[in-house]
Amino acid sequence: MLRLQNHSPSQQPPVLIADPNFNLPGEVVALQPNANSIDAKNTRSIDLSQRTFSPLRGTFKEAEAISILLKVKPLTGVKATEGAVKQVKSPRILHIATHGFFENAPANKEKTTLDDNPLLLSGLVFAGLKPRQSGGEDGILTALETTALNLVGTKL
Repeated sequence: MLRLQNHSPSQQPPVLIADPNFNLPGEVVALQPNANSIDAKNTRSIDLSQRTFSPLRGTFKEAEAISILLKVKPLTGVKATEGAVKQVKSPRILHIATHGFFENAPANKEKTTLDDNPLLLSGLVFAGLKPRQSGGEDGILTALETTALNLVGTKL
């Protein structure tokens, strides 16, 4: 209840991320430095290299329409990266239009491991997914990695 009463102001203008190009390397987008990221090398228990994510064409028009209302430039195509998401710091609004995923836990039920963590088996995919180059990241933002995002004061 106390958390709902916390009215922290946003520290960054709205951020719109949409229509990522999954097949091309993502560009490094400098929003601002972020020291709150989790090391991606230690947070992967899945391999999405064999999965196909089709383009989300309608999300480009959606982001353009919203960007006019909010007077910001959307990050689309090769700029719609995991690295860009990890750089956000309390944006006023965070709008992400991409594919999400949730994978099943490994079949070995006799041995519970870190790989069984649902926060490592679910997440969002971004530009550069196929070549594993997404603005300094691999293109997979796991649910665990989202816990490190600074979204205080953000309207989601």
